Order: sequence, then C-alpha cells, then structure tokens
Amino acid sequence: RRERQRQYCQKDFVFRAKVLGKLYRGEETRYDVQIIHTYRNRYRLEHREFLWVQNVCDCPKLEEGKQYILMVRRHINYEHTLNRILMEEESYVVPYRPREDELLRPLERLCSNRGPKEPAELGV
Repeated sequence: RRERQRQYCQKDFVFRAKVLGKLYRGEETRYDVQIIHTYRNRYRLEHREFLWVQNVCDCPKLEEGKQYILMVRRHINYEHTLNRILMEEESYVVPYRPREDELLRPLERLCSNRGPKEPAELGV
C-alpha cells in the first residue's frame, strides 16, 4: 500500500494501458500501448504511446493483449533529443483489476495531478 502511494506521487505518469505490441531494439524493448485511463499525468499523453525499458532483466514483463496499471516517468536525455516514457525495474506495474482501480482513485486527492507550473503562475 505504501509503495503504491509513494510511486503514485513521485512518478510523472500513472495510467491503465493495454499492451498492443513488443519490439526489441538493441539494448531496449519498446512496448506499444493503448492508454485506457489516466490517473495522473504531469505531461500530455496520446491515446497510444511507446514505453521503453532497458533489456537488463526483461522486467517488468508485460504480455501482449493484457492490461496493466503503470507508474512510470518521463525521460529526456542530456542533449534533449529524446523525450519518452521510461519503465524501470522498480516501476510500479501490476495487472489491471477493478480492485486496483478502487485503491488508486483516493490517491488523486493526496497527490497533485497537475504538471509543472507555468512561469506566469510562479510570478516570473
């Protein structure tokens, strides 16, 4: 329970997605997912997105056709040439069940779902 809440508040994205495909690309795996429901998104999400994971341990392992609750982060490389959703070994990933949905909804009130503030809001 505590881990779910911690990751919910820390990650850039929390959503339910269906895995449509999987492609090995060198040292990474790219998952093609359909976003079904967003709980928290600090940045804009499309209806279909790519999730990237390092091929260190093939984990977390996602099966095509299945739905998952994912808590992941946005990754922008040093040169600002890559902007993508990164799934890491410690990312919160569980198969979707209605019970999980019930446990996540109250967290929306605990953690702000808004993205970074605009400069005008900061008084700049």
